[in-house]
Amino acid sequence: MFARKPVQMGAVTVTTAGTRVRLTAGQSDPTADILTPWIYLQAAEANTGVIYVGLSTVASTAYIAALGAGEAIQISAGQVRGSQGEYSLNDFYVDSSVNGEKVYVTYDKARG
Repeated sequence: MFARKPVQMGAVTVTTAGTRVRLTAGQSDPTADILTPWIYLQAAEANTGVIYVGLSTVASTAYIAALGAGEAIQISAGQVRGSQGEYSLNDFYVDSSVNGEKVYVTYDKARG
């Protein structure tokens, strides 16, 4: 049986509004699977626009959640179509309505 350990991945920045950014963009291999049963996302307090959270088609008109400054959401497996207990962090993207907006990412990682 695995114990669980929350991992704070840090900030993901949307440099250009309207251009989606993979949550794992800052990792050495952004396409590598990081399996997790939940993701916690919090928009930076300093943001002035909206952070859009979603899958590869995320946009201001197609998203799972829209977060204003300081707002947060936890997305658990089972809330996203096709997930079965866990999903890969690299499947999620963010976009924003203003250049330079940030979202902080925490996820649950299995450890032995």
